[in-house]
Amino acid sequence: MLKRSFLLVPFLVSLLVITACKDEVTVPTNQMSEQQSVQKSISSVQSSLVSVNRIKSNDDGLWEVKVVTPFGAMIKFEYFENTGQIREIHGLIGPFDYDLDPGNELLLYQDVRAIALNAKSGNITSWKLEKDESNIRWEYRFFITATDGNWELRISAVDGQVLRMKQK
Repeated sequence: MLKRSFLLVPFLVSLLVITACKDEVTVPTNQMSEQQSVQKSISSVQSSLVSVNRIKSNDDGLWEVKVVTPFGAMIKFEYFENTGQIREIHGLIGPFDYDLDPGNELLLYQDVRAIALNAKSGNITSWKLEKDESNIRWEYRFFITATDGNWELRISAVDGQVLRMKQK
């Protein structure tokens, strides 16, 4: 009987360790699901889903959601999987005359688009909304083709101030 107890004790200890380790590995409750990333994207702009993919960036998982507007414009959204926060929005294919609310108390895309085209008349070829890590601020970047060449404009996503106009 004592011999059986010695065999049973290591088994019970192993089971206890496995159970304890299993409890430590939990999924954060604020982690964004695939469905949540799609819903957040299509609620930002009138559109329908083209694709959704989980991608890796450094050690973070990202949701990449591509949508198309009724007029054929394509927009890519990227969200951090672990927090659900936006990483980037990128207008890939025009026409770029749609309404988009990025949330996070940032300016509406259509308002900043008007600021960009008032600062530099031309045709938008693409645009991005991203956090400039060097200045720790959200910026819209517009790429515009004008009669005098190609331009990049950076505009604050918080107050609409034109931060930089650079000919490419």
